[in-house]
This record gives sequence, C-alpha cells and structure tokens, in this order.
Amino acid sequence: MRSTIKPVNIKRYSLPFRSLEKLRDDLLHDDHLRRRLFDFLIHLFNNEPEFEAQRRQYTERDPRWIIEALVQGNNNITKWIIRDFDEENNKWQHPVTIDGLLTLYKDLCLYLLERSAFLGECKTNDERDYAQQLLSSLAESAGQYKEALDK
Repeated sequence: MRSTIKPVNIKRYSLPFRSLEKLRDDLLHDDHLRRRLFDFLIHLFNNEPEFEAQRRQYTERDPRWIIEALVQGNNNITKWIIRDFDEENNKWQHPVTIDGLLTLYKDLCLYLLERSAFLGECKTNDERDYAQQLLSSLAESAGQYKEALDK
C-alpha cells in the first residue's frame, strides 16, 4: 500500500504559526502514553532527513510547516513501517508504537480539521477548502495504513 499526496502548493498560508509543543499540549492534555508517542513524532521530525525542508520552515516560523510535515510523513510512512519489520523473525519490532503512531497521526489530522481553530484562521475560502481536503485525505490515508497493518 502506498499513498502519495502532493506537496502543499499554496505559496504562503495566512495562518498563525503553531509550535510542536502547543500542538502536543492541545491534542494530548494529560495522556502520558500518547505524549510519549508524540515526543517520538517530534524525534522523527527533528532527525529524519525527509523533514529537512519542514524543519527549516519551523525554524523560520513559517505556518506551512505543519501541513507540509504531515504530507511528508504520509509520503514516507511505508518506508518507516518497512524499516521496523524484522524479516528474520517475521514480526514488527515495535508493533504498539507503529499502531500508536498511526492513530496519533490520524488524530492530529482530525484535530486540525475538526477541533482546532486551524481552518477557521484561513483568510480565503480557497485556502480553507484546500487545507480541509488535504487534512481529510491525510487522516483517511493513516486509517488505511492502520487497517492494512491490522490484517
């Protein structure tokens, strides 16, 4: 299963910048297990070479970083899942982590889509429609990965 979503094509969002810490606090509150999983997502974001452009955007406080990082995560999830599979023992090295990360990824997309002010802060209808469609596609893709792994 492979899902590739095109990179964000909007030159500049008119949205406010959101930090990783604010996203974590808004999404997870007091859920310590999911907080650790989110910290692992932060570790991936800070260390995987695929996120280099998004790390630069984050450092420059470019609000596009979150959408583009979610797209990049979606486009590389297959590689990371395969990397975690131990062929010699025919099992996942970290099955709970993979399942938890996919659930958290989907929840993050749904949070931005449904429970945050993210879409409401878009300045234009085109920008809001694009972000809404993209977040919906990303959440659906994460759900499909999770279903495929559960089989």
